[in-house]
Amino acid sequence: EIYMLVIYGLLSGWTLFSIYYSFRVWAKGVQRVIPYIYDSIPSVFTTIGILGTFVGIYFGLRQFDVDKITESIPSLLEGLKTAFITSIWGISLS
Repeated sequence: EIYMLVIYGLLSGWTLFSIYYSFRVWAKGVQRVIPYIYDSIPSVFTTIGILGTFVGIYFGLRQFDVDKITESIPSLLEGLKTAFITSIWGISLS
């Protein structure tokens, strides 16, 4: 699904940026970078993880039909899988 690619792209992009910025802090020192950006790296990972949680739950529930519960469970579980994976990665990387 496209929403999964967007969320995973955000996590991957922010990971690459965080590695680059951390290396830049290590190479040039804290005085040569914007401290606000460096300090916000962990909280952005958490925010992306929570965003992925809500987006995954939303897309899982969007196709849920209470009249056809058995047929609706696979799409619900797929959305919940995305929700949990993005939460785990977001918290782990922060």
